[in-house]
Amino acid sequence: MPHALTAPTTTTERVDPRRLLPSVEDVTRCACGPKYVPRDNVRREIERLLETLPGEIEPVFMHVLTPAECTGDDELALPGGLRVEVRAAAGQEQEDEAPFDGVAAAAAVLCTVGEVDERLEAMIETDGPLAAWIGQSIALAQLEVLEKLAARSIVGLAAEHGLRPLSFIEPGVGTRSQRDLFAVLGDGPVVLSEHGTMQPRISYTFWVTSAEAAGQP
Repeated sequence: MPHALTAPTTTTERVDPRRLLPSVEDVTRCACGPKYVPRDNVRREIERLLETLPGEIEPVFMHVLTPAECTGDDELALPGGLRVEVRAAAGQEQEDEAPFDGVAAAAAVLCTVGEVDERLEAMIETDGPLAAWIGQSIALAQLEVLEKLAARSIVGLAAEHGLRPLSFIEPGVGTRSQRDLFAVLGDGPVVLSEHGTMQPRISYTFWVTSAEAAGQP
């Protein structure tokens, strides 16, 4: 039988910060890249802050899974006559991927760890710039874990409707694809500015295209 998704389905989930505990290596990678080896004093400071900071965020993810039909290059038609651009950021295109090959649905996905800038600014005064820099890197590492939870959630929801993922696509900042993603999401925990910046700042969005799962006639 065909896939069972007939209308958009919205999911919003607040996540216990304790599920997003990163490792020291996760933090250093988010701070300076995978080849960065921290000095001993930096590692000790990361370990100290990992004992308290991970619990001071308010993580949430949201996704809207909707039927979709390909109407042209990088464009999908959704229910209600909405047409959206689903295009990867410049330089992020995957030549071996076919994100619209048999597409039957698309999901707009949003993740955020909540507002952290005021806390980081306060840390500069109370703990110093190094601690604030590490604090931001911890939040970024937690966002990565949250992204994986959101991806598993949307893949699981798609499977419940007889769908399988085709491609994960990150839209570029300030692009139509990004604006269209927020249009699909509607009101949510993150606001997009006219310049393409998100508030809260430590947030992430992506598209997921899906096709009918194997065995679906």
